[in-house]
Amino acid sequence: MKYSCCLLLLILFGTSISAQNYPTKDFVPPMHIPLYLAGVFGECRPTHFHAGMDIKTNQVEGLPVYSIGDGYVSRIKVSAFGYGNALYITHTNGYTSVYGHLQSFRADIAAYVKQKQYEKETYEIDLELAPNIIICKKDEQVAKSGNTGGSSGPHLHFEIRDKEENALNPQLFGIKIIDNIAPSISGVAIYNEDMDRFATVPIILNTKLKGTYFAPIKDTILLNSDAIAFGVEAIDRMNNSAGNNGLYEIQVKIDGQELYHFTMNKFHFDETRNVLAYIDQKIKSVFSRYFQRCHVLPNQYFTPQKNNSINRGIYTIKDEAYHLVSIVVKDFQQNSSEAKFYVRKDYTTTVFKKLKYTNQTAFYAAKKYDYKTGEARIIIPESALFDTTYVSIQNNSTSFCSEIYTIGKPMDAFMVPIEIGLKVKNVAPAYYNKCILVEKSSGKTIVCGGRYEEGYIIGKTKNFGVFSIAIDTTAPRIIPLNISANKVMNAETSIRISMSDNLSGIKDYDGYIDGKWVLFENSGNVLKYKFDLPLSHSEHKLEIHVIDERMNENIYEVRFIY
Repeated sequence: MKYSCCLLLLILFGTSISAQNYPTKDFVPPMHIPLYLAGVFGECRPTHFHAGMDIKTNQVEGLPVYSIGDGYVSRIKVSAFGYGNALYITHTNGYTSVYGHLQSFRADIAAYVKQKQYEKETYEIDLELAPNIIICKKDEQVAKSGNTGGSSGPHLHFEIRDKEENALNPQLFGIKIIDNIAPSISGVAIYNEDMDRFATVPIILNTKLKGTYFAPIKDTILLNSDAIAFGVEAIDRMNNSAGNNGLYEIQVKIDGQELYHFTMNKFHFDETRNVLAYIDQKIKSVFSRYFQRCHVLPNQYFTPQKNNSINRGIYTIKDEAYHLVSIVVKDFQQNSSEAKFYVRKDYTTTVFKKLKYTNQTAFYAAKKYDYKTGEARIIIPESALFDTTYVSIQNNSTSFCSEIYTIGKPMDAFMVPIEIGLKVKNVAPAYYNKCILVEKSSGKTIVCGGRYEEGYIIGKTKNFGVFSIAIDTTAPRIIPLNISANKVMNAETSIRISMSDNLSGIKDYDGYIDGKWVLFENSGNVLKYKFDLPLSHSEHKLEIHVIDERMNENIYEVRFIY
């Protein structure tokens, strides 16, 4: 999690949810401290847009968290991943506020959760509650801030959602950030969008501030193309902040006419992987630069881009005249910066360099495939590809269980997972259920799961890469951290156990004392049971059962005194 300092004053305004206006008097801040942000709404994360704001808690846990308005607890989720301990409160005006990475819940909420965990005999739980179960009043404490789940530092993740499960920009509710610093523009990309668009690479132009606007070194860019689109590399900063923040608004004009308009007001959770199209993944992979496309790919639907974009942001150059390009970027406070330059069509230039696609298969956007070649199978849903993708499929070498295939490039990521299948070999049918598809292009082993079907082990993946089949017959490892045989545990407040798996990953675990299920919390695969059940001062038996994704099981047993 990256941190940026921005002083907030929470003031909320609007009228009704149905009219898409926002409350003015219904809500109060979720914390009674000066609010500084560690992450803004819509910020570009590697595989998703950030759905809320991250409120800094000065690197400490346990600060009070308050319900922003009257309502009821509609959902409680406890997980070792994601939002960790998360609370959802549905308010009388129809909005739902979300509080994530919590250290703990209010006493009555915690008691309800614990009761359900024991009833269901599971730590990880996702509960939906009726309106009359747990009531919350405006400005009533409901939790304490923490660092649970997929958090890299203490903070409160805070969201506001509407009835359709759209994530809304909290600044629409009047969260006033002290910010008079305009975004800065470090680069502009120009894409060839004519008939040769797949055979050329974009032009990347570094920009510098020239008086009141940003511009490339040359004020006129000659282009050997009949149609173009743009991208921009820009960041926003806030007062008292060293962090880089995402943009709220981007507007592209040609000769004063709007071509593209992006506003980060809301998006649905089903849309969040559009960040893989919004950030140019090829430029990111090759140059480690983050260019935001100012055009919409053919099979892309993302709410912040859908309004006021002409022809998906593609401009047809109909003559050889000079055309003025203006790219304006803004933050929510309307601090703005502009990049300006001219473009002119000139077929004598060769700025769009040619690429050669040899021995590659074209997969077209908005089509579904079940493609077989050699010992590989590629299954692509019609919603997976943002654009036409040229894929090289190479059988590099062999492993014990399969051939090793390089399929496309890891930068080719998808809106929804695709499936890759490889033919399995040297494995007896009784062990097919122990086989998994793995991807290793990044140097790390990414487990893609796997099922057996007609000679293939088929797994799901969110990107192309280097694939092979592995077999997992090794049970997870269980390591006691503070307990041993016949140890007197009266001086301990908990039992702590570490668990790990060599390949497929841990699927489930359970803990028992004297044959009765007990609640072991999971934090980073470290299990902790806080002594919460009455135990007589005598010998007791602890059992820990851990199962991995291929159903290999390990059981740890020990007797202790308490």
